[in-house]
Amino acid sequence: SIGQYVQVTIKDANVNGIDKDGFTVEATEKREANSVLDYTAAGFIARSNSTKVENAHVTNLKSVTAANDGGYAAGFVAISKTGGLAEVGEDKTQVKSLIKTNGLVTAISYLIPSYTNCTVSYVDGGSVTGDVAGGFTADFQSGTVNNQALGKGKYYAVYNIGSVNGQSYAGGFAGRAYSGALADASKGISILGGLTGVNINLSDLLSVINAYVPYIQYAGVKSNDGFTVTAKKLTEDTTVGSAGGFVGYASGAQISYSDVTKLKHTIVKAPDNLEDTSAPTYLNAESTYAVTGGRYAGGYVGDMDIGSAASVGGGLKVLGNAVSVSGILNALSVVVTTIEHSDVTGGPGGYAILATGDLDKGKVGMAGGYAGGIYGGHIQD
Repeated sequence: SIGQYVQVTIKDANVNGIDKDGFTVEATEKREANSVLDYTAAGFIARSNSTKVENAHVTNLKSVTAANDGGYAAGFVAISKTGGLAEVGEDKTQVKSLIKTNGLVTAISYLIPSYTNCTVSYVDGGSVTGDVAGGFTADFQSGTVNNQALGKGKYYAVYNIGSVNGQSYAGGFAGRAYSGALADASKGISILGGLTGVNINLSDLLSVINAYVPYIQYAGVKSNDGFTVTAKKLTEDTTVGSAGGFVGYASGAQISYSDVTKLKHTIVKAPDNLEDTSAPTYLNAESTYAVTGGRYAGGYVGDMDIGSAASVGGGLKVLGNAVSVSGILNALSVVVTTIEHSDVTGGPGGYAILATGDLDKGKVGMAGGYAGGIYGGHIQD
Protein backbone atom coordinates (compact mmCIF):
# COMPACT_ATOMS: atom_id res chain seq x y z
CA SER A 1 0.00 0.00 0.00
CA ILE A 2 2.94 2.33 0.56
CA GLY A 3 4.59 1.35 -2.70
CA GLN A 4 1.76 2.45 -4.93
CA TYR A 5 2.05 5.99 -3.59
CA VAL A 6 5.75 6.41 -4.41
CA GLN A 7 5.71 4.77 -7.83
CA VAL A 8 4.90 6.50 -11.11
CA THR A 9 3.85 4.31 -14.06
CA ILE A 10 3.89 5.37 -17.72
CA LYS A 11 2.79 2.98 -20.44
CA ASP A 12 2.31 3.21 -24.22
CA ALA A 13 3.35 6.86 -24.48
CA ASN A 14 5.06 8.48 -27.47
CA VAL A 15 6.71 11.82 -28.18
CA ASN A 16 6.89 12.43 -31.93
CA GLY A 17 8.66 15.19 -33.83
CA ILE A 18 7.89 16.12 -37.40
CA ASP A 19 9.61 14.30 -40.24
CA LYS A 20 13.13 15.42 -41.23
CA ASP A 21 13.18 18.63 -39.14
CA GLY A 22 12.40 16.91 -35.84
CA PHE A 23 11.98 18.74 -32.53
CA THR A 24 14.35 20.36 -30.02
CA VAL A 25 14.51 20.38 -26.23
CA GLU A 26 16.54 22.86 -24.18
CA ALA A 27 17.15 23.68 -20.53
CA THR A 28 18.02 27.36 -20.88
CA GLU A 29 19.43 28.22 -17.44
CA LYS A 30 23.01 27.68 -16.28
CA ARG A 31 24.79 27.56 -12.95
CA GLU A 32 25.82 30.78 -11.30
CA ALA A 33 28.98 31.05 -9.21
CA ASN A 34 29.11 28.53 -6.31
CA SER A 35 25.79 26.99 -7.38
CA VAL A 36 25.19 23.24 -7.34
CA LEU A 37 21.83 23.27 -9.10
CA ASP A 38 21.26 20.79 -11.92
CA TYR A 39 19.57 21.74 -15.18
CA THR A 40 18.06 18.82 -17.06
CA ALA A 41 16.66 18.32 -20.54
CA ALA A 42 15.49 15.16 -22.32
CA GLY A 43 13.28 13.95 -25.12
CA PHE A 44 10.93 12.10 -22.74
CA ILE A 45 11.64 12.66 -19.01
CA ALA A 46 14.06 15.25 -17.64
CA ARG A 47 14.23 13.70 -14.16
CA SER A 48 12.94 10.26 -13.20
CA ASN A 49 12.60 8.97 -9.64
CA SER A 50 11.01 5.54 -9.12
CA THR A 51 9.35 5.65 -12.55
CA LYS A 52 8.21 2.53 -14.40
CA VAL A 53 8.08 3.17 -18.15
CA GLU A 54 6.93 0.59 -20.68
CA ASN A 55 6.54 0.79 -24.45
CA ALA A 56 7.50 4.45 -24.74
CA HIS A 57 9.21 5.91 -27.77
CA VAL A 58 10.68 9.23 -28.84
CA THR A 59 10.86 9.74 -32.62
CA ASN A 60 12.31 12.43 -34.86
CA LEU A 61 14.35 14.11 -32.16
CA LYS A 62 16.71 16.78 -33.49
CA SER A 63 18.59 18.04 -30.45
CA VAL A 64 18.66 18.18 -26.66
CA THR A 65 20.70 20.93 -25.03
CA ALA A 66 21.63 21.80 -21.45
CA ALA A 67 24.32 23.94 -19.85
CA ASN A 68 28.02 23.12 -20.13
CA ASP A 69 28.25 23.41 -16.34
CA GLY A 70 25.67 21.41 -14.39
CA GLY A 71 23.57 20.61 -17.44
CA TYR A 72 22.25 17.07 -18.04
CA ALA A 73 21.04 16.30 -21.55
CA ALA A 74 19.72 13.02 -23.00
CA GLY A 75 17.51 11.61 -25.69
CA PHE A 76 15.12 9.79 -23.34
CA VAL A 77 15.75 10.42 -19.62
CA ALA A 78 18.32 12.87 -18.30
CA ILE A 79 18.66 11.75 -14.67
CA SER A 80 17.36 8.38 -13.43
CA LYS A 81 17.65 7.40 -9.79
CA THR A 82 15.91 5.56 -6.99
CA GLY A 83 14.04 7.79 -4.62
CA GLY A 84 12.30 7.33 -1.35
CA LEU A 85 13.98 4.66 0.76
CA ALA A 86 15.73 6.96 3.23
CA GLU A 87 12.68 9.21 3.42
CA VAL A 88 10.19 6.36 3.71
CA GLY A 89 12.43 4.89 6.36
CA GLU A 90 11.84 7.88 8.62
CA ASP A 91 8.38 6.54 9.41
CA LYS A 92 9.57 3.46 11.25
CA THR A 93 6.11 2.17 12.12
CA GLN A 94 4.98 2.19 8.50
CA VAL A 95 8.15 0.61 7.18
CA LYS A 96 8.23 -2.05 9.90
CA SER A 97 4.73 -3.09 8.90
CA LEU A 98 5.66 -3.10 5.20
CA ILE A 99 8.74 -5.27 5.69
CA LYS A 100 6.93 -7.77 7.90
CA THR A 101 4.18 -8.11 5.34
CA ASN A 102 6.08 -8.18 2.06
CA GLY A 103 9.80 -8.21 2.82
CA LEU A 104 12.41 -5.53 2.30
CA VAL A 105 13.24 -6.50 -1.28
CA THR A 106 9.58 -6.37 -2.32
CA ALA A 107 9.27 -2.92 -0.75
CA ILE A 108 12.29 -1.57 -2.56
CA SER A 109 11.16 -2.97 -5.91
CA TYR A 110 8.57 -0.19 -5.98
CA LEU A 111 11.32 2.41 -5.82
CA ILE A 112 13.63 1.18 -8.60
CA PRO A 113 13.02 2.91 -11.96
CA SER A 114 12.65 0.71 -15.03
CA TYR A 115 12.49 1.30 -18.77
CA THR A 116 11.11 -1.60 -20.81
CA ASN A 117 10.87 -1.45 -24.60
CA CYS A 118 11.84 2.21 -24.66
CA THR A 119 13.65 3.85 -27.59
CA VAL A 120 14.70 7.22 -28.96
CA SER A 121 15.20 7.91 -32.68
CA TYR A 122 16.94 10.99 -34.05
CA VAL A 123 16.61 12.76 -37.37
CA ASP A 124 19.77 12.91 -39.49
CA GLY A 125 22.44 14.85 -37.63
CA GLY A 126 20.61 14.58 -34.31
CA SER A 127 22.65 15.64 -31.29
CA VAL A 128 22.81 15.85 -27.50
CA THR A 129 24.83 18.59 -25.78
CA GLY A 130 25.48 19.27 -22.09
CA ASP A 131 27.90 18.90 -19.22
CA VAL A 132 26.77 15.27 -18.89
CA ALA A 133 25.32 13.96 -22.15
CA GLY A 134 23.97 10.65 -23.41
CA GLY A 135 22.02 9.39 -26.39
CA PHE A 136 19.47 7.69 -24.11
CA THR A 137 20.33 8.86 -20.58
CA ALA A 138 22.77 11.35 -19.13
CA ASP A 139 23.10 10.28 -15.49
CA PHE A 140 21.83 6.74 -14.85
CA GLN A 141 22.26 6.19 -11.09
CA SER A 142 20.06 3.13 -10.82
CA GLY A 143 17.33 1.31 -12.67
CA THR A 144 16.85 -1.25 -15.41
CA VAL A 145 16.65 -0.96 -19.18
CA ASN A 146 15.57 -3.98 -21.20
CA ASN A 147 14.42 -4.02 -24.83
CA GLN A 148 14.63 -7.76 -25.42
CA ALA A 149 10.92 -8.05 -26.17
CA LEU A 150 11.33 -5.83 -29.23
CA GLY A 151 12.79 -8.86 -31.01
CA LYS A 152 16.03 -9.96 -32.62
CA GLY A 153 17.58 -7.26 -34.77
CA LYS A 154 15.84 -4.58 -32.72
CA TYR A 155 17.94 -4.76 -29.56
CA TYR A 156 18.62 -1.03 -29.55
CA ALA A 157 17.58 1.90 -27.40
CA VAL A 158 19.13 4.67 -29.52
CA TYR A 159 18.71 5.07 -33.27
CA ASN A 160 20.40 7.36 -35.80
CA ILE A 161 22.21 9.67 -33.39
CA GLY A 162 24.79 11.96 -34.98
CA SER A 163 26.80 13.32 -32.06
CA VAL A 164 26.99 13.39 -28.26
CA ASN A 165 28.75 16.51 -27.03
CA GLY A 166 29.55 16.44 -23.34
CA GLN A 167 31.95 18.33 -21.14
CA SER A 168 32.47 16.05 -18.12
CA TYR A 169 30.91 12.79 -19.41
CA ALA A 170 29.47 11.60 -22.72
CA GLY A 171 28.30 8.31 -24.21
CA GLY A 172 26.19 7.04 -27.08
CA PHE A 173 23.82 5.49 -24.54
CA ALA A 174 24.77 7.10 -21.21
CA GLY A 175 27.10 9.79 -20.00
CA ARG A 176 27.38 8.00 -16.63
CA ALA A 177 25.92 4.68 -15.46
CA TYR A 178 26.73 3.98 -11.84
CA SER A 179 25.32 2.79 -8.53
CA GLY A 180 25.09 6.32 -7.16
CA ALA A 181 21.71 5.83 -5.48
CA LEU A 182 23.26 3.13 -3.30
CA ALA A 183 24.74 5.81 -1.05
CA ASP A 184 21.25 7.02 -0.15
CA ALA A 185 20.06 3.42 0.10
CA SER A 186 22.61 2.62 2.80
CA LYS A 187 21.12 5.41 4.93
CA GLY A 188 17.69 3.88 4.52
CA ILE A 189 19.00 0.39 5.25
CA SER A 190 20.63 1.69 8.41
CA ILE A 191 17.30 3.14 9.51
CA LEU A 192 15.58 -0.15 8.82
CA GLY A 193 18.32 -2.08 10.56
CA GLY A 194 17.65 -0.11 13.73
CA LEU A 195 14.07 -1.35 13.94
CA THR A 196 13.33 -3.85 16.69
CA GLY A 197 11.47 -6.97 15.67
CA VAL A 198 12.62 -6.78 12.04
CA ASN A 199 15.10 -9.36 10.77
CA ILE A 200 17.26 -8.28 7.84
CA ASN A 201 19.53 -11.15 6.89
CA LEU A 202 22.52 -11.11 4.58
CA SER A 203 20.72 -12.55 1.57
CA ASP A 204 18.08 -9.82 1.85
CA LEU A 205 20.74 -7.15 2.07
CA LEU A 206 22.58 -8.50 -0.98
CA SER A 207 19.32 -8.40 -2.90
CA VAL A 208 18.81 -4.81 -1.78
CA ILE A 209 22.29 -3.83 -2.96
CA ASN A 210 21.66 -5.66 -6.22
CA ALA A 211 18.48 -3.65 -6.74
CA TYR A 212 20.42 -0.39 -6.71
CA VAL A 213 22.88 -1.45 -9.41
CA PRO A 214 22.09 -0.25 -12.96
CA TYR A 215 21.10 -3.12 -15.28
CA ILE A 216 21.17 -2.34 -19.01
CA GLN A 217 20.22 -5.18 -21.36
CA TYR A 218 19.42 -5.36 -25.07
CA ALA A 219 19.73 -1.59 -25.36
CA GLY A 220 22.37 -0.85 -27.98
CA VAL A 221 23.14 2.26 -30.01
CA LYS A 222 22.68 2.21 -33.78
CA SER A 223 23.59 5.07 -36.11
CA ASN A 224 22.95 5.12 -39.84
CA ASP A 225 25.90 7.32 -40.81
CA GLY A 226 28.04 6.86 -37.70
CA PHE A 227 28.29 9.15 -34.67
CA THR A 228 30.87 10.97 -32.59
CA VAL A 229 31.27 11.36 -28.81
CA THR A 230 33.19 14.12 -27.01
CA ALA A 231 33.91 14.97 -23.35
CA LYS A 232 37.13 16.97 -23.00
CA LYS A 233 36.79 18.73 -19.63
CA LEU A 234 39.63 18.14 -17.15
CA THR A 235 39.34 18.78 -13.42
CA GLU A 236 40.79 17.34 -10.22
CA ASP A 237 38.02 14.71 -10.34
CA THR A 238 39.81 11.77 -11.93
CA THR A 239 36.67 10.52 -13.69
CA VAL A 240 35.81 13.79 -15.43
CA GLY A 241 36.62 13.86 -19.13
CA SER A 242 35.30 10.36 -19.88
CA ALA A 243 33.85 9.58 -23.31
CA GLY A 244 32.72 6.24 -24.75
CA GLY A 245 30.74 4.92 -27.68
CA PHE A 246 28.23 3.40 -25.26
CA VAL A 247 28.96 4.94 -21.85
CA GLY A 248 31.44 7.56 -20.72
CA TYR A 249 31.82 6.41 -17.11
CA ALA A 250 30.55 3.07 -15.75
CA SER A 251 30.77 2.16 -12.06
CA GLY A 252 28.89 -0.76 -10.55
CA ALA A 253 26.90 -1.17 -13.78
CA GLN A 254 25.77 -4.43 -15.38
CA ILE A 255 25.62 -4.14 -19.18
CA SER A 256 24.84 -6.96 -21.62
CA TYR A 257 23.75 -7.53 -25.22
CA SER A 258 24.08 -3.82 -26.01
CA ASP A 259 26.12 -3.21 -29.18
CA VAL A 260 27.41 0.05 -30.59
CA THR A 261 26.80 0.18 -34.35
CA LYS A 262 28.51 2.29 -35.52
CA LEU A 263 31.14 4.87 -34.64
CA LYS A 264 31.86 7.41 -37.35
CA HIS A 265 34.87 7.07 -39.63
CA THR A 266 36.87 10.30 -39.39
CA ILE A 267 40.04 11.61 -41.04
CA VAL A 268 43.21 11.35 -38.98
CA LYS A 269 46.26 12.87 -40.64
CA ALA A 270 49.69 11.50 -39.84
CA PRO A 271 52.57 14.02 -39.51
CA ASP A 272 54.97 14.32 -42.42
CA ASN A 273 57.78 13.25 -40.08
CA LEU A 274 56.61 10.14 -38.25
CA GLU A 275 59.51 10.49 -35.82
CA ASP A 276 58.22 13.86 -34.61
CA THR A 277 57.07 13.03 -31.06
CA SER A 278 54.92 16.16 -30.87
CA ALA A 279 52.74 14.66 -33.65
CA PRO A 280 51.11 18.02 -34.42
CA THR A 281 48.64 16.82 -37.03
CA TYR A 282 47.19 14.22 -34.66
CA LEU A 283 46.24 16.91 -32.17
CA ASN A 284 45.36 19.95 -34.25
CA ALA A 285 42.35 20.66 -36.45
CA GLU A 286 43.73 18.52 -39.26
CA SER A 287 42.49 15.36 -37.50
CA THR A 288 39.11 14.43 -36.08
CA TYR A 289 38.06 11.44 -33.97
CA ALA A 290 35.00 9.30 -33.37
CA VAL A 291 35.53 9.44 -29.59
CA THR A 292 37.45 12.20 -27.83
CA GLY A 293 37.93 12.25 -24.07
CA GLY A 294 39.93 14.59 -21.89
CA ARG A 295 41.12 11.86 -19.56
CA TYR A 296 39.54 8.62 -20.85
CA ALA A 297 38.28 7.69 -24.31
CA GLY A 298 37.09 4.27 -25.46
CA GLY A 299 35.19 2.83 -28.38
CA TYR A 300 32.69 1.31 -25.95
CA VAL A 301 33.42 2.71 -22.46
CA GLY A 302 35.64 5.59 -21.46
CA ASP A 303 36.29 4.62 -17.82
CA MET A 304 34.97 1.60 -15.91
CA ASP A 305 35.38 1.13 -12.18
CA ILE A 306 34.06 -0.78 -9.19
CA GLY A 307 31.06 1.01 -7.74
CA SER A 308 29.99 2.33 -4.35
CA ALA A 309 32.02 -0.06 -2.19
CA ALA A 310 31.89 2.47 0.65
CA SER A 311 28.11 2.61 0.44
CA VAL A 312 27.91 -1.17 0.53
CA GLY A 313 29.93 -1.08 3.72
CA GLY A 314 27.49 1.40 5.21
CA GLY A 315 24.64 -1.02 4.58
CA LEU A 316 26.57 -4.01 5.95
CA LYS A 317 27.07 -2.26 9.29
CA VAL A 318 23.43 -2.88 10.18
CA LEU A 319 24.19 -6.61 10.45
CA GLY A 320 27.10 -6.11 12.83
CA ASN A 321 29.13 -9.23 13.57
CA ALA A 322 26.74 -11.41 11.57
CA VAL A 323 28.56 -10.57 8.34
CA SER A 324 31.47 -12.88 7.51
CA VAL A 325 34.38 -12.10 5.21
CA SER A 326 32.73 -14.18 2.49
CA GLY A 327 29.54 -12.19 3.00
CA ILE A 328 31.41 -8.93 2.50
CA LEU A 329 33.01 -10.30 -0.67
CA ASN A 330 29.61 -11.34 -1.98
CA ALA A 331 28.30 -7.85 -1.32
CA LEU A 332 31.22 -6.19 -3.06
CA SER A 333 30.91 -8.52 -6.06
CA VAL A 334 27.47 -7.05 -6.72
CA VAL A 335 28.93 -3.64 -7.51
CA VAL A 336 31.68 -4.79 -9.87
CA THR A 337 31.09 -3.39 -13.36
CA THR A 338 30.39 -6.14 -15.90
CA ILE A 339 30.04 -5.79 -19.68
CA GLU A 340 28.98 -8.91 -21.58
CA HIS A 341 28.14 -9.75 -25.19
CA SER A 342 28.44 -6.12 -26.24
CA ASP A 343 30.44 -5.20 -29.34
CA VAL A 344 31.50 -1.94 -30.94
CA THR A 345 31.97 -1.42 -34.67
CA GLY A 346 32.96 1.52 -36.82
CA GLY A 347 31.99 2.65 -40.28
CA PRO A 348 33.94 1.63 -43.39
CA GLY A 349 37.54 2.67 -42.84
CA GLY A 350 37.40 2.14 -39.08
CA TYR A 351 37.19 4.55 -36.18
CA ALA A 352 39.75 6.58 -34.24
CA ILE A 353 39.99 7.39 -30.53
CA LEU A 354 41.78 10.28 -28.79
CA ALA A 355 42.39 11.08 -25.11
CA THR A 356 43.78 14.60 -25.01
CA GLY A 357 45.14 14.76 -21.46
CA ASP A 358 47.17 17.69 -20.16
CA LEU A 359 50.65 16.65 -19.13
CA ASP A 360 51.52 20.21 -18.08
CA LYS A 361 48.92 19.84 -15.32
CA GLY A 362 49.68 16.21 -14.55
CA LYS A 363 46.55 14.84 -16.22
CA VAL A 364 47.33 11.81 -18.36
CA GLY A 365 45.02 10.87 -21.22
CA MET A 366 44.18 7.16 -21.73
CA ALA A 367 42.54 5.76 -24.85
CA GLY A 368 41.56 2.32 -26.10
CA GLY A 369 39.62 0.75 -28.94
CA TYR A 370 37.12 -0.70 -26.45
CA ALA A 371 37.92 0.90 -23.05
CA GLY A 372 40.03 3.88 -22.07
CA GLY A 373 40.57 2.93 -18.42
CA ILE A 374 39.63 -0.15 -16.38
CA TYR A 375 39.90 0.00 -12.58
CA GLY A 376 37.84 -3.01 -11.63
CA GLY A 377 35.30 -5.08 -13.49
CA HIS A 378 34.80 -7.74 -16.14
CA ILE A 379 34.52 -7.57 -19.91
CA GLN A 380 33.57 -10.84 -21.55
CA ASP A 381 31.80 -12.16 -24.60
